[in-house]
Amino acid sequence: PPRLQQLNFLRFLAAAMVGVFHCAFIFSPDSPYLDFLSMGSDGVYVFFVISGFIIPWSLDQSHYSIEHWGVFMIKRFRRLFPSFVFSLLCYWIGWWWLHPDHAWESIQLLMSNIFFLVPFGVGEWVNEIYWTLWVELQFYLLVGLIFPVLIHLFPSRSSGIILLLNMLSFGSLLLPVEIEKNFILFHLPYFTMGFIA
Repeated sequence: PPRLQQLNFLRFLAAAMVGVFHCAFIFSPDSPYLDFLSMGSDGVYVFFVISGFIIPWSLDQSHYSIEHWGVFMIKRFRRLFPSFVFSLLCYWIGWWWLHPDHAWESIQLLMSNIFFLVPFGVGEWVNEIYWTLWVELQFYLLVGLIFPVLIHLFPSRSSGIILLLNMLSFGSLLLPVEIEKNFILFHLPYFTMGFIA
């Protein structure tokens, strides 16, 4: 919709920030530019805020109800999965080509990424940025289930539920540091900023 076109600039900005962050490898570890470039990783959180706004907004515009949850998730998978699986397959083919004697290991790595088993201690991310797709998927699951409840409540009650969910984000502190960023609780305040907007 035309009134949301300004979000494209935010998306561009977030993508540029992430791109800059991933260019940091060209500098030496003691470069004074690394601190500046490392801020580019915050672009991921801009994407989370945008998702927190645009997904509930589009659900509201389409008069979403819980009966539409399956269709909603299929649409989200269609948007998320093709490029994700394609990039995984490209990596897997290249890895298998370079290490043909480790074919089974490469298949295990591929499967642990496709089925998002890495956050549960199975394998490792083929590309470190894939954790963001897993977090987005968790957000889709959550918002698809709670949005119909929030939209039909008085603002004070829906605000109370949102506050409660954000209080649950402290539960991420119970997770090991190396995996806490793989789960929605850790990032829920960013999605909530978009939702409130």
